[in-house]
Amino acid sequence: MSRRVYVICGEYSAHPRSIEAGEQDALREFRSYPNEGEDWEREMTRLFFRYPRRAGGWAKLGCEDPVDLSDLLASAGHRALASLHELLGEEDYTTTLRTVTDLMVTSMPGIAVHQVISPALIPQMLRALLRLPFDCRCQFVVGTSDSGAWAFANAVRAARKTKSTILLAAGQMIPSGYAAQQRIRAVLGKADQAAGLDMLSVGDFLMDTIRRSQSTLSREELRDALDGVRRRKFRASSTYPSAMLSDAEYDLAPSLTTYYKASDVAPACCGAAAVVMTSDEDLVKRICEREHERFVAVPIIEVLGVGEGSSNPNVTYRQSPLTFGSPITQALTAAAMDSGLPMDTYATSAFGVLHDAFPSIELMFLLGIGLDFESALARMRSHWPNPYGGLNVFGHALGASGLVQICKAHHTFCGDKRYALGPNTDTAWAVHTGRMNLKLAFTTSVGGPLSHVVVCMFKGGAEEVESRRTMNIPINRPNLTAEHQERRRAIRDHALDHRRAVEAAGVRYVEGVTEVDLRSCIHTLTHEQLNLLPLKGLADVVVEDHVEKARADLIVRLGMLGRAIRARNANVVSDYDEAIRDLVSRWRKARLLVGDTHGMSAEEVDRRITNAVKRCLRIPVAIVSAESGGARRRASGVRTKKIPPAREVVVLGELEPFLDAEFIEAVDGGHVPVETEPALLPWWHVRSAHRK
Repeated sequence: MSRRVYVICGEYSAHPRSIEAGEQDALREFRSYPNEGEDWEREMTRLFFRYPRRAGGWAKLGCEDPVDLSDLLASAGHRALASLHELLGEEDYTTTLRTVTDLMVTSMPGIAVHQVISPALIPQMLRALLRLPFDCRCQFVVGTSDSGAWAFANAVRAARKTKSTILLAAGQMIPSGYAAQQRIRAVLGKADQAAGLDMLSVGDFLMDTIRRSQSTLSREELRDALDGVRRRKFRASSTYPSAMLSDAEYDLAPSLTTYYKASDVAPACCGAAAVVMTSDEDLVKRICEREHERFVAVPIIEVLGVGEGSSNPNVTYRQSPLTFGSPITQALTAAAMDSGLPMDTYATSAFGVLHDAFPSIELMFLLGIGLDFESALARMRSHWPNPYGGLNVFGHALGASGLVQICKAHHTFCGDKRYALGPNTDTAWAVHTGRMNLKLAFTTSVGGPLSHVVVCMFKGGAEEVESRRTMNIPINRPNLTAEHQERRRAIRDHALDHRRAVEAAGVRYVEGVTEVDLRSCIHTLTHEQLNLLPLKGLADVVVEDHVEKARADLIVRLGMLGRAIRARNANVVSDYDEAIRDLVSRWRKARLLVGDTHGMSAEEVDRRITNAVKRCLRIPVAIVSAESGGARRRASGVRTKKIPPAREVVVLGELEPFLDAEFIEAVDGGHVPVETEPALLPWWHVRSAHRK
């Protein structure tokens, strides 16, 4: 019989100012005791942080020496063990440590900073540093931004098979600047990277896809609605002080894309999270029998089910329409089946802690649980998803973010007074009183561009701890996963039929439009495509009579840089900035710049104008249906022919004419919008003739 699994601790690493620096022996001595005398009110503020960009940045964080990933993981793990010691009420800290049977560590690889040892050896190092027993099993898990949740799901499956208590830690050190963005972009598939896409453009494109296919709102109306969502999240973060932007202003942010402001997008941050989970019900009973002033409710949540969904890492190769969010539905279905609960449980849960690195991802989860577009947007504006604000306020620690979501669920259910302050502690469950199951909640995490999704279902409290599952799962329950896969195949067949119909009409179906940062796609653009750059804002920095000359100089320089990058003779991170700065310097010396530069040094002028020019370098693109290429359906579960890309990225001359265009066609090397009959729209489109 499968064992029940509980989460009994959820902690974050300390701020760098509070992480002890020194030799390993001193660190080991510090981590050998619970250190209950810490000033928790001060320690719980701004626990996740931005990596210092310039020299002296660590001193501003209150830290003499740089901290590394090992320091953050050790800090989070030590705090989790100290909380376990507090919950058990043991006199001897060593006795508490002996209850831990497994140690699991995870992180997103490739972007650790100042890492002094191999990541694969971090679990063994932490075991010694935290003085865990030497028979404690160690494991390191590698993943993308969902690695914390993925490791958690694997730990749950392992704990169900045998009585165990697992310390799970996830952390990330992310350097600042575009270098980190380039590495984060590596989670995209190779085909998407070759097409010039980046994570920001994919997130914006998904929002445009949802609006076009499922909403009657205009782009401006949807932007206004997102502004309300943003305001709510920043307001809610005031009662969750560990968030990186807790109490920050929400409206002082420039626009990044056609839909998003900077405060819509989760900022990259550094930090670590740790949880203690157990299938030892004797341990859980001991915790339940004690009173704990730190918590409003019983400091235990039960893991009812976990589920995963996956898709092609390349957005351009996914055969199902992106508006359906197939990996999301698959993960939700798998978690519901694992929990023995119906799918409508999600919409009636007390709350959800949803991955919202981009608003479009949060919206797709709400659509995935069965809400229509208007209801999903209304739910986003409420406190139901992310009661204490989302990742755009907390910060996105990539590999640690999936575990952060689980810690948030624990803090919300239990009312942890160290983390969850103010009225939300008592009222987060009762936002929809009378309509919600106040004992259930779920978390979601995403890896890559929705290429891997993890969903976890939880039950708050542990009133009855027995040696059987809380939920009575029927033996002959329907195979929801198989049903989902069958629906997915049917949708793919419909999508292929639509592509063939559009191809026969001589047009391309537009799934969405967006703008891409030129740094991401410069290696893919031809000279003709570079000439299509709108360069909006260039007239604001160059005198009117010389705008065309400046434009020509810029296009030539970018073309040379693109060819050098393709030949691997240039670096997009450093040489891109240097090329633009050199050109701006020449404009300054030739007195071609406009604006008040009085009292500014030449370096300050060059830096300001270079940043202004880089903001101009965004190229509009449309993601359209690709030619079917004779693609065939599956036969007996086996592909009879290699399936070509389902969509292509097309460079546009300007964005405005295509904002509401449903179809385009190629004319004289460019593309123009085309008006066609509504019958040519797919059946899942809100304006399709098939839906009337």
